[in-house]
Amino acid sequence: MYRFSRLTFVAAKEKEWLLTNGNGGFAAGTLADCNTRRYHGLLVAALPNGERRLFWSKAETHLSYQGRSYHLVTNEYLGGVIHPEGYRFLLTAEVDTDVVRLLYNCDGIILEKSIIMVPGVNATIIRYYLVEAEAAVELVVDPLVNQRDYHSITQSDQLPLAVTPQADGCRIRLPGAAEDLILSMPGAAFNLAGEWYRNFYYQLEDERGLEPWEHHFRPGQFRAKLQPGTAVELVGVVNPVQEGQSPVQYDFTTVYRQRRARTRSFQSHLTAYWGSKGITKLAVETLDPTLWSDLLGLAAAGQAFAVSSLGVPGFIAGYPWFTQWGRDTMLALPGLSLATGNYTLAREILLAYAKHIQAGLLPNRFTDAGGTAYNTVDAALWFLVALYQYWQETEDRLLVDQVWPGVYEIISSYLQGTAYNIHTVPNGLLHAGEPGVQLTWMDAKIGDWVVTPRIGYPVEINALWYNALQIGSRFAELVGRLDLSFRWSEAGELVRQTFTREFWDPDRNCLYDLITTDGTKDTALRPNQIFAVSLPFLLISREKASAVVEQVRRYLYTPGGLRSLAPGEPQYHPRYAGNPRERDAAYHQGTSWAWLTGPFITAYLRVNQSTQAALTAKILLDPLRANLTQAGIGQISEIFEPEYPYTSQGCPAQAWSVAELLRAYIQEILPLLVTGD
Repeated sequence: MYRFSRLTFVAAKEKEWLLTNGNGGFAAGTLADCNTRRYHGLLVAALPNGERRLFWSKAETHLSYQGRSYHLVTNEYLGGVIHPEGYRFLLTAEVDTDVVRLLYNCDGIILEKSIIMVPGVNATIIRYYLVEAEAAVELVVDPLVNQRDYHSITQSDQLPLAVTPQADGCRIRLPGAAEDLILSMPGAAFNLAGEWYRNFYYQLEDERGLEPWEHHFRPGQFRAKLQPGTAVELVGVVNPVQEGQSPVQYDFTTVYRQRRARTRSFQSHLTAYWGSKGITKLAVETLDPTLWSDLLGLAAAGQAFAVSSLGVPGFIAGYPWFTQWGRDTMLALPGLSLATGNYTLAREILLAYAKHIQAGLLPNRFTDAGGTAYNTVDAALWFLVALYQYWQETEDRLLVDQVWPGVYEIISSYLQGTAYNIHTVPNGLLHAGEPGVQLTWMDAKIGDWVVTPRIGYPVEINALWYNALQIGSRFAELVGRLDLSFRWSEAGELVRQTFTREFWDPDRNCLYDLITTDGTKDTALRPNQIFAVSLPFLLISREKASAVVEQVRRYLYTPGGLRSLAPGEPQYHPRYAGNPRERDAAYHQGTSWAWLTGPFITAYLRVNQSTQAALTAKILLDPLRANLTQAGIGQISEIFEPEYPYTSQGCPAQAWSVAELLRAYIQEILPLLVTGD
C-alpha cells in the first residue's frame, strides 16, 4: 500500500494510479482526480475482438450539506482553467494493485471514495462511504462517459450515444456497437440528462505533441442520501448488447474480499518461495528496512501485466497504451514468473507462444484489432533464452518435448534463412534487416523513417544467436538428436570465434554496436553490448567482459537505467520531449531505459564476484525503487530522461521495467547479500 497526503495540485496530478482486471481492461487516473491523458478513465474495456475502448471517463462527485456544496473532482480545461478544485479537499490517498482509496475532508465531513475493478470482467465499482458527519449528507454524482478507441479522442458532441433509464441507473449505447455500458447505483435516484461536457484538457497529451482536448457525455445524475457510517456504490459494467437480459450485479465488498484473498495468498507464496532460496523477510529488512515491502510491491505490480490476447497468455508490454508483445513477454518472463515462482504461468506462456512460431519467427505483438505481427528478429531468440532459464529452474522435460518442434524451427530457419533477410553467413554471424523495417528492440519508426535501422549484424542479436545455438544444442541432446546437438554446438563455436574477432573495438575497449551488411563497423557506444556478458553463455573473454561492463557503467548508467546512446555521440539527444517525431527521434538515441539495468547488474556481478560488488550493485539499482511513488504508483516507468534530474517518461507502468528490477534483486543481488551464495 502506497500512502500520500498534503499533495499540491501539481504533485497530485503527476501521480497516476492503475487498476487492472486481468483481461487487458484497466482503470487509470491521478490522485487529483484530474485526467491528464486520453488513456485515463474509470473503465477502459478489453473487448473480445482485441480492441480496447474507453467507456467511462469520470465520476464528477460533490457533496451537499446544510446549504454548502463541496466539489471533490478536479478538471482542467482549455485555456488553463482549473475548475472545480477538488484536490484541495484530499486528505489522504492509499493505492495498491487492488484498490484506490481517497479520503476527503470537507469542513469536518469525511468521505471515503474507493475504486476497484472486478477480476476478469469489464467492470469498475466506486464505493462512497461517509466516515464522519453530524447528519445526513447528499451525494451527487455526474458520470461522464464515452465510447471510443482508447488511442483516439472525441472532439465532437455528435457521437450518437443513446441513454435508456433502467432500475437503479441507465444503459448507454452507441448504435451499431456490440457492447454497451450499464451504470447503476442501488439506493440512489437517477435523473436523465443527456448533455456533453466540453474541452477537457489533457496536459500530458499536449506535452506529447498530440491533441490535448476532448468532450465527454453526461447521461444523467445520481443522487443519494448518506447517513454517517453508510455507503453507496456506483457500478459500471460493459456488457454485450443483449435485449431484455438483466446485467450481472457486482458489489464492492465481495470483490474487495476476493482480491484481498488473492493478494494475501500470493504474498504467502512469495514468502515461502523466496524463503526456499534463503531470501527471508528478516534478512532482507535487516539489510534494507524498506526493501521487502518494495519487493512485494514489484511482484504485485507484475501481476497487472499478465493477460491472454486471442487465447495466448503473455504480458501487456505497458500501460496505458501498449498491447501484448512477444519480445516484451519473453524478456519479462524471468522476472514476473520465474523470480516469483510462478512456474505454471511461465509454462503456459512458453507452450502457447511455441504454437505461434511461423517460419522460425515469434509474434512481435498482438494488435488491438486482433491481428499478429512478426516483425522481429530477437523475440524468437529471447524465447529460447526464457525457455532455458525455465528449464534451469524446473527441469521440466515434458515441456521441452512439447516445444521442441518450435526450438528446431527457430534455429533451422535462422540457419537457412527466413523473412526480413534473416540468415546466417559463412562466418557464422546472423544477419537481419531490410529497408523500412525495424526488427530489434530499438524499433522507433516515423512514417518510412526507421530511426535506428541497424541492418546487418547487431551486437545483441549475435550474442543472442550464440546463446540460441548453445541452448538448442543442449535441448537437442536432451531429446536424443545428438547429430543436431553436435552441429549446433559447432555453429555456436564459429559464431564465438567470429564475434570475438570482428566485434571488438580496440580503440574504445568495448564492442561495436553493429556491423553493417557491407562490413562497416558502427562505433556508437550503446548498451546492446551488455548482453554479450549478461546472457547465460558468455561470448567473450572475462577480461573483455570486464572492459565492456566498465564502459557501460561509466558512460551509459543513470539512476533511471542505461542510456540508449552515450553523451557525445553525434545523434545523442539529452532530452525526451516534443511531438511524436521529436520523441521517437530521441527514443533510442540517448533516452535511458529502466529494463536495461537488469542485464547490466547481471553482467556487473558476473565480472565482479564478491559481497562488496553485490553491495555496489544494490546501490546502483536502488534509485529505480524511488519510481514506485513518483509516476505510476507502485509501478516502474518505461523510460527516463538521460540527464539530471532523470525524470520518468513514456509509459508509467512497463512490464520489463518491473520484471528486470525484481529479477535483479531476487536472482542476482540478494543471493549474495542475504544467503551467502
